[in-house]
Amino acid sequence: MKIKDIKISFIGHTTFYFQFPGGFSLLTDPFFSDGFGFGKWEKRLSVPLVKPGNIKKCDAIFISHPHGDHYDPVPLQVILKNTKAKVYAPQEITEELSGKYKVPARRLTALTEGYRKVIGGVTLRAYAGFDASFDKAGRANKYALSVSTGKASLLFSGDCHELPPAVKGKHFDGFFSWPHPKALLVKQYGKFIKFDNMILMHGDKFSPGKFYCNFDYKAEKARMEELLPGVKVLIPVAAKKV
Repeated sequence: MKIKDIKISFIGHTTFYFQFPGGFSLLTDPFFSDGFGFGKWEKRLSVPLVKPGNIKKCDAIFISHPHGDHYDPVPLQVILKNTKAKVYAPQEITEELSGKYKVPARRLTALTEGYRKVIGGVTLRAYAGFDASFDKAGRANKYALSVSTGKASLLFSGDCHELPPAVKGKHFDGFFSWPHPKALLVKQYGKFIKFDNMILMHGDKFSPGKFYCNFDYKAEKARMEELLPGVKVLIPVAAKKV
């Protein structure tokens, strides 16, 4: 998949590998394990074709929030060992990576609302303040991320129910989102921000599948396009390599 000058490889669930014109690369919510705890164990049936050890080049890793299907610390350590990647994540996560998993502080950045950094000609900006999601210390622990090359801008939403207040009125060439089941909320997305393409995620197969997953991508594509006139809805295809 390519949106303007950004090449995008879909690994699975909400894990995407972005490659930018200047050589900078970004991995989102790296989830490679065979399941995660969601009340009971959710066994993953859609196994990624790309393995953590296959990723040899990665400059940045964005982790949106601490749910087990987005924050997967054991495979993450494999990627950190094989690359020079730095992790950008809520402070709750960076503290655990530093303490429990001994990841060096120089490779960790704790996000705050509005955090902005330019790397290799790519502007990263983190957004919080949505979904009333906080850790035990009262800090925001759910983030969305925008990436911009100057030619293209993308918004990776993580697991939004609401959109971050600070993105209101902005235009994105691509909006990465799960197809929320509430039609009214999806319509509000289209009024809150402008986007040309919607890239569906979170539809992998799990058992027993007690959270929002296992949906029919084609049916959800049709539903989103009906709710969001003028928006092109894209179904990502799992990459065999990156």
